[in-house]
Amino acid sequence: MNNGGWKNFREVTQNILPNHRLFRASSPNYLGMDLTQELRRESVDFLLQNGINRIISLNQYPYSEEELASLESAGITYLHIPVKDFHPPTIEQLSKAFEFYRADPDGATTLVHCGAGYGRSGTCNFPEEAAWRSENRVENAAQINILKEIRENCQKERGA
Repeated sequence: MNNGGWKNFREVTQNILPNHRLFRASSPNYLGMDLTQELRRESVDFLLQNGINRIISLNQYPYSEEELASLESAGITYLHIPVKDFHPPTIEQLSKAFEFYRADPDGATTLVHCGAGYGRSGTCNFPEEAAWRSENRVENAAQINILKEIRENCQKERGA
């Protein structure tokens, strides 16, 4: 199956908003470093074939103007939140990502990617703690600590 250069592509099936779909993957055509991402026509076609209409990129580098134009012409909305490799997103960055994710009307399909599609992408999926490493491939203690802080903030907001 042609994956359009998206490695580690898979659907996230737990803790998803109703009527939304969420996928995660590597950067397009990732070659081991964030800077190597390259959004090609087949990458965009693959997104469209999977119904993806929104991207949250946690790669430290943004897409080029040409790549952004190809997303726009395909009707794919893009949010870039630059996070260095092997570092956790901040609470503010995760809040921004979640607001983007939940702001679209029902039927939205979002892809979250970083570099390899593991640590930063996994941190952005808000799973339960037991799945942080096994399910979402969160890579280090700093990323886990951010998730614990988010969970504590959410519990305070709910009065738990």
